[in-house]
Amino acid sequence: MSQDGAGPPIPVLLIRGPSGVGKTTVAHEISALLRERSLAHALVDTDDLVRIVPVPAADARAARLAALNLSALWANYRAAGARRLILVGVIESLASDVAWIRESVPAAQLYVVRLRASRDALHERLSRRHSTPSFDEHLCTSIAVGTRMDREAAGAGAVVETTGRPVGDVARDILRCSGWA
Repeated sequence: MSQDGAGPPIPVLLIRGPSGVGKTTVAHEISALLRERSLAHALVDTDDLVRIVPVPAADARAARLAALNLSALWANYRAAGARRLILVGVIESLASDVAWIRESVPAAQLYVVRLRASRDALHERLSRRHSTPSFDEHLCTSIAVGTRMDREAAGAGAVVETTGRPVGDVARDILRCSGWA
């Protein structure tokens, strides 16, 4: 049983970081490695939990919608056999975001990993993704988010560098340090 009595603990790997750091790519590689080991899991990008137009005006409403959607998705994935959950997102405010994640997956045994990349790597990766009019804005936002995350207090999870590293190596490092290997 989990500490809150919600059933057996659910291993949840939360991969966070600024745009362009490699979160989605690394998460898909981790999923492939888990699939090779026949470990039942689900993969959810938190961006998809609030992909609606118009976006809810208040952060609290967006977080509530994300929590409701994750709760429904996890219930369905769990019923289909998933025993682990990989969550991917910027997750800028770890304390408040962890609250709605725990609400959505009550028995979550959370392991947080923050990915880092150099400014040059972010520039190169984001330039492949965004057109000229939006590129500068995305790059500035990504760098600012990364800087804020760098200033976080200790205990905000493991930090894994992605610059110049093959995605498979990053994924295997995360699986080792999380205990999911």
